[in-house]
Amino acid sequence: MRKGIILGIGILIILLALAGTGSAKSGFTAGNCSYCHVDLNIDSTLTSQGNNFKDIHKFNGNAVPTNVSSCSTCHTNLATTFFPLTSNGSSYNSTHRFNSTMLASKLFAAPACGNCHVNANGNNFTLLTGTPTYLNSSVCEDCHKAKYDNWTNTMHRVMLTKNTSGAAMNLSLPDFDGLNWTNTNVSYMIVGKTSFRYLNATGYLFRKYNVLTGEFTPYNTTDPENRPQYSCGTCHTTGYNATGGNESNLSGIIGTWEEEGITCENCHGPGGNGHNVTVYTKGEDCIRCHYGDTRQGPAMTNKHALGPAEESTNPSCTQCHSPYNRYIGAPASTGDGTNITCSVCHNPHSTTDSQYGQILANNSFNATIMANLKDAKLSFFNGTASNVSKFNNTSVFTGTNASLVAGNDIFDNLSLITVLYPFLGSTSKIYNTQVIDDSYGTTGIDLTGRPESEVLCSQCHYRHGLEHIPGLNLSHGRNNVTNANETATCVDCHMSNAGGKKDHSFDAQEATNYPQYTCSKGTNCHVTSAENLNLSNISIVPVETEWAASRHNKTQFYKNDSYFANQTGFSSSGAPKRNNSECMKCHSPFEWNPSYIVRNVSDFRGITCAICHNVHDMGDSINESGLKYSWYNRDASYASGRYKANYTLMANTTELCGNCHSNDNPRIYRAGPGWNGTDATSTSATVYPISPHGWPAKDLFLTSPKESGQGFECIDCHMYVNKTNATGLASDTDKITGHTFRVNETGLQNTSRCNGCHDGLNHGGTIYSTIPDRIDTVQAATQAKWNSANSTVRGALAEYKNYTGVKNLSADKIARAYWNLKLVESDDSWGVHNPDKAITLLDEAVAYADASNASLGQALVSTVNLTAGWNLKALQNASAVTSPVSVMSSVASNITVVWGYNTSNPADPWELYDPAMPSSLNDLTQIVAGEGYWIYAIRDCVWTV
Repeated sequence: MRKGIILGIGILIILLALAGTGSAKSGFTAGNCSYCHVDLNIDSTLTSQGNNFKDIHKFNGNAVPTNVSSCSTCHTNLATTFFPLTSNGSSYNSTHRFNSTMLASKLFAAPACGNCHVNANGNNFTLLTGTPTYLNSSVCEDCHKAKYDNWTNTMHRVMLTKNTSGAAMNLSLPDFDGLNWTNTNVSYMIVGKTSFRYLNATGYLFRKYNVLTGEFTPYNTTDPENRPQYSCGTCHTTGYNATGGNESNLSGIIGTWEEEGITCENCHGPGGNGHNVTVYTKGEDCIRCHYGDTRQGPAMTNKHALGPAEESTNPSCTQCHSPYNRYIGAPASTGDGTNITCSVCHNPHSTTDSQYGQILANNSFNATIMANLKDAKLSFFNGTASNVSKFNNTSVFTGTNASLVAGNDIFDNLSLITVLYPFLGSTSKIYNTQVIDDSYGTTGIDLTGRPESEVLCSQCHYRHGLEHIPGLNLSHGRNNVTNANETATCVDCHMSNAGGKKDHSFDAQEATNYPQYTCSKGTNCHVTSAENLNLSNISIVPVETEWAASRHNKTQFYKNDSYFANQTGFSSSGAPKRNNSECMKCHSPFEWNPSYIVRNVSDFRGITCAICHNVHDMGDSINESGLKYSWYNRDASYASGRYKANYTLMANTTELCGNCHSNDNPRIYRAGPGWNGTDATSTSATVYPISPHGWPAKDLFLTSPKESGQGFECIDCHMYVNKTNATGLASDTDKITGHTFRVNETGLQNTSRCNGCHDGLNHGGTIYSTIPDRIDTVQAATQAKWNSANSTVRGALAEYKNYTGVKNLSADKIARAYWNLKLVESDDSWGVHNPDKAITLLDEAVAYADASNASLGQALVSTVNLTAGWNLKALQNASAVTSPVSVMSSVASNITVVWGYNTSNPADPWELYDPAMPSSLNDLTQIVAGEGYWIYAIRDCVWTV
């Protein structure tokens, strides 16, 4: 009672002193005493507001200030009931909070504000200076309650914990007779996700516990009696001093520490003497401990971690390109931003699954439950977050740090985000900037039921189209053909070892354990034979192994090819869309970008899985068409300063492969036949007409009996598959998946589709050779024919070069001869793709060569314009050579048929010339001046003879 009277008298004296100042702005008035006091006429009993005033103004932890001037630091008017706040007061009110309803000062223990300020009770709020000192995480809790509570649920808290804490949590103890938490010889424990490690009574590491199996083993399994000292304090404790002696005087412990576990001051530095703490934004603090394969070490050279590009200087782009810079309201300069670091995807105060907190609470440990919990907890750093993402509601950003009020966080709760980019009216916006590609329609993207890792990555990777590919979705694994309910998430493919999520390079193909573990998901997806032979039918391991040995793999061709290995850049001249990375369109399509210069062959990735398969959207692709083949970049575009790739669904593998293995495709802008520039006038023996590019298999294969008559396509011969042996599924090392793309003659002979005809037996007088014999026969005949044609064409080319007179009429004919000769050679099948067409091309090459010789000394005699469609045309002047092959050579690739009318054969007057047909089937044998011919052109062109 006496203490209460004295306190009441003290407060009354303060009030009288304030009233005596004569200023309503700087003192209390008699009219508002009832705000704090029940009735001063009776006694000094305080109201609830009065008690709260007393509790939250004990700035030294013991008593309220006695200097009335300190009130004006936070309050503008003491004469009103609600004591309006100054800017200092508002700042204090929002930053020094235990929670949304309580100021931290209510809980302060001495020295309270004195931990950071010189003398708060004496109105001196100057921050202390001097060497920072460690306070303890319980002190941080007073002002950072929400973050503290999150932190207590994480593995960081128990990275090293005392035996008393282990006893409170009822953690598993080493299995020694008669030992329990009451008489244990354990001094400290290291608590990990999959294992515990124990320090004995003298501080030496002596036992391990496997959470997954429930088994205890000696710490040193090879030499159980060799118990190492504990020297891991740098990453397991706070304020570690390696040379400070032995913590708790235990000889097995090297060094001392201020607090066990990874507490606030381990990451932010000591907070005493002025709260001079550090906020790390680039991941450099995490990397102190999280490095290497066993510690979830981030690869700091991946595209997330590298310095941002020009997008970081644009405020509307920093939400994804440098989120922390967006948060502080200062767009980064190029190369100077924080980019996507650890704390963008992980809330550093809530790093592990929330259930850890429940399991590691008092007397609640359950090893079975712990073994099934996730490693990490994902969040998304969003400077405008308010527990639910701004992506997921209709709020409009109103300013930097707009939502930083009590109880809110700056990390999105991913479990609450069900719709990505919902539209506001007619446009989806965030920060008044359109962020979703138009290809996704007007309803946003439904994320209901998707894993949190996928929700996280989707926050940014859909903005311009997934991987800058319009209309693409994440549907891999979601199809009705294999398993409609299975989900292949971003981390399954882009983080090595799907069980541990440790590889932060995010490079799916270069991941340490790709594809052995990244694609299997236990027994759900592409299970390997090493994991389960009976479930390994769609293992990726043999596919990857074969591809790595194929010419599609960059290391097998691109790095060893003299042309590419010597390139330092590529020409930017040429036809529209020709650019400095043109070669990449077929040799490494991911590197093709109209604004990108390929300067080193090491940039090449080759023809990877994602070039022929729309990997991200594989589920939808299969569901919609039943087809697995899509061509990356097939119809890519560059508009409005932005590059966009594309996937085009292919009807079959002939069309898929023909995107590059053909001269008639939009990726090659120098398709022949003909001459480059002024080469036709060159006399150099090393200057040749244009020749076919690469391996133009499609040019020969189309119209072959196999393709047009029997429906064969590239995959039927070049991707023989056999995954079984006499006992069932073969191991991954013995499976054949066809991804070397080489013809497997023996394998094909054993397939019913081939051996039904190619059995080596007599069928009605015709012997159908086996596959190996047929290939040998065709190649031998074609090679012999080519050798003869090569001699003729090379001789005619030499004649053309040596001739000094007029030879413009011969130029086209020798170019056509050379083209046909090289087309058969470049195809590389030596007639197997289409035996008849190969022979026809070589026959025509000889005819063109002979016509070239005959035309030497002759000028062009006729020029006729042809338009797309049917044309009735006649030559104006006679040509020395009248064969259709020669006369029509200038437009052979632009026409499909020529019809002539022979009046001398009234029974069958119409005669046909088809450039694609074998010469033996064409009955139009000459084209002469003065006669009319019906010509069908597939495009506008000029016919010169």
